[in-house]
Amino acid sequence: MGPNEYPRWRWHAQCVRYSLAYVSAAFLVSVPLRLILKESEGFITFSLVYGVVAGIAALLFTPIGQIDWKHMTVPRFKVFELEVARNATLVSGVLLAGRLISSRYFPPLELGSVVFMLMAFSYLKAKAHRIIFKEFYSAEAKPPQPGSGCAPG
Repeated sequence: MGPNEYPRWRWHAQCVRYSLAYVSAAFLVSVPLRLILKESEGFITFSLVYGVVAGIAALLFTPIGQIDWKHMTVPRFKVFELEVARNATLVSGVLLAGRLISSRYFPPLELGSVVFMLMAFSYLKAKAHRIIFKEFYSAEAKPPQPGSGCAPG
């Protein structure tokens, strides 16, 4: 099996792991935002609980989602990054939609919208990079030459 020929389930497990880590980070990043805005402690509690739960879930995927990153090519990594950002946006969108349907188990609307926006910006950034820098993300991308401004040396 070549360095980039992992079983599809392992690739998906790694995507789930990183998507959960993205969502966890977004919830945890919202805590200082809420503190700065002097929001109610209920929002902060939800942020911490959801962030920790998503983080633990991400850690549970670690044993089954191991990929040897040193053989990962940049174009393939960027596809992975785009997929992770898309999945995290979908997860946060489901949490936001869940709040609109039922308020019992879902984060407050304001918190859900902040997390959704963080994830949407992450996805849009990855998508924009892929569109703007097509030649960099193609499979035939050549490494920069020394002295070109982007390469060391």
